[in-house]
Amino acid sequence: MTELEKYWKRLYELPGIVKRPELAKLEALKESGSRVLVEERTDFQRVLLVETPKKELMLLLDGEIQFYSGDEHRFHESLALVPFLYRRAPMRRVGVMGGGDGLIARELLGRYGDEVERITIVDIDPAVTEMAKTVPQLVELSEGSLLDGRVEVVSVDALTYVTDEPFDLILCDLPDPTSPILGRLYNQEFYRHLRSQ
Repeated sequence: MTELEKYWKRLYELPGIVKRPELAKLEALKESGSRVLVEERTDFQRVLLVETPKKELMLLLDGEIQFYSGDEHRFHESLALVPFLYRRAPMRRVGVMGGGDGLIARELLGRYGDEVERITIVDIDPAVTEMAKTVPQLVELSEGSLLDGRVEVVSVDALTYVTDEPFDLILCDLPDPTSPILGRLYNQEFYRHLRSQ
């Protein structure tokens, strides 16, 4: 068990921790020797990007872990791989709802760059996509995917996004539904909206 895992375990054993989890997580990260790279309150959320003593990255949005570089590849590889295994036609135009960290775009470009001609990242928070384009550690992790000319970033709510040109594939790389606002992204109405794209 790593030092960070020990802190996390102890953190959740403390009484009352659920009342202020974000601050407690931040303190645990700092105490474990992690370095805060970005700490920002945007119009949409609180963004925290940290680098652990082992040079691993962790992104938290409103206190919830979005990715940990030590294992994020499992999720992003699977999300990109499975649809391509079952495709019946080329997937040239891909829409990604969320994915502002550039990690799913990295997988699509790295594995299917010969087939994929355009990736549209639809992420509500421009601060996250800007961070993914400018923070060197995150640019390295995403292999500069958001700087690739085939990737377009659109800063709007996925619930309202409309395109004139249909996608061959839409992937959802969204935060967990930990609030009613995020829960809107996990209902039939949202998926019907995506299907119309």
